[in-house]
Amino acid sequence: GGEIRLQTANFPVRVKAVNLPGDSEYVLKAMLGNRVIREYRLQNGQTIEINDTRVRKLKLSKVASIAPKEFAVFENYPNPFNPTTEIRFALPERGKVSIIIYNTLGQKVKTLLSATREAGSYTIRWDGRNAAGQSVASGIYLYRISAGENSQIKKMILLK
Repeated sequence: GGEIRLQTANFPVRVKAVNLPGDSEYVLKAMLGNRVIREYRLQNGQTIEINDTRVRKLKLSKVASIAPKEFAVFENYPNPFNPTTEIRFALPERGKVSIIIYNTLGQKVKTLLSATREAGSYTIRWDGRNAAGQSVASGIYLYRISAGENSQIKKMILLK
């Protein structure tokens, strides 16, 4: 754990998580004075972007790692969204995870994740771009999260 004081007027500020111990989970809190504006669960290799110019302090803290009891996929937030949304899921055990975005015709738009993850809760952000990096059109999209024998599909709406 620790504290980072921001002394810049240049936003967004990007923080990349590297070399986090695998046996613990960490949370980065964006602070306004002593008030938490937003919390980010950190994963190795993940880059957090902070756009709120009021943030002057970041607090890093270790949290108890409690593995979920079952596989779960939650509704993305916000939904409808523009330009980004967050997709949350929980894994009861270590395994290969894939998150794929599809359009309503069933065509693959983008693979957000295809990697092995430890048991835990995760959040992945989608910026409304396809595999080629182009912004997709407004409309309904589906995301499928698969982990081992588990798979769930949810619907989300992009409004521009």
